[in-house]
Amino acid sequence: MAIPYLLLQTIVVPLIAAAVTYPLGRRLGRRVGWVSFAALLYTSVLLLLAGIEIFNTGAPIREEYAWAAIIGLKFGFLADNLSLPVALVMNAVVAATSVYSMPYMKHRLEAMFGKERADQYPLYFVNYLLFAVGLAGVALSTNLIELYVFVELVLIPSYLLIGLFGYVDKERIALMYFIWNHVGAFLFLAGILIVYFTSGSFNIEDMASIARNPLAFWAVLLILVGWLFKMATFGFHVWLPWAHGEHPTSIAAIIAIIVGLGNYVIVRL
Repeated sequence: MAIPYLLLQTIVVPLIAAAVTYPLGRRLGRRVGWVSFAALLYTSVLLLLAGIEIFNTGAPIREEYAWAAIIGLKFGFLADNLSLPVALVMNAVVAATSVYSMPYMKHRLEAMFGKERADQYPLYFVNYLLFAVGLAGVALSTNLIELYVFVELVLIPSYLLIGLFGYVDKERIALMYFIWNHVGAFLFLAGILIVYFTSGSFNIEDMASIARNPLAFWAVLLILVGWLFKMATFGFHVWLPWAHGEHPTSIAAIIAIIVGLGNYVIVRL
């Protein structure tokens, strides 16, 4: 039996969890991390069920929702043999790391403030859940603007997590991380706009239609270089050692996922 809105749920459920985490966190303290874990475990199970369905039917799962009809833009998700394993592995890693985050953040807050502060847990877990939503959204997106929005949803919470809970020079390193990744995001967006103006579509599947257009080279170059910035590829990696030395340990596994996510995006596009 097909689960309705299966892929949409993988995005919406953590968003709802993030919304309730903030008020609950002040009462529950670090135990609010179990709300994050429950939401991410649920979405991991959904993605696993999606994988079973794809294996049994041999057909991808596609969901589409009207977004901006005036420009033919649809908000959709696609789970196939390429995107589903990426989304499932990332979601499972983030779910597992949320459990580790609870004892880790207790010690981190004691080191920062000299005592455990319950008001800081909601800040951490809200941004953590938004980060997870961004990762899943990037893997499942079907159009370029949607992909860009989720890329930003990966960047902003991770910037805040470094800036709020980093170590020695957290504000400066968080700003460096933010600027370098936004340079990549800007180049990516510029490439997206070239694709739209040459093809008339933001859909990823329509990108092949611009192959013979002279502007296709520049679109691909901008998109590729933008992701090389975000993947911290050699020559574009200035921010990576600083960020890895500064971010909370519980975020290390997730920051590392971004490199693999970049490889996925390049292959998908």
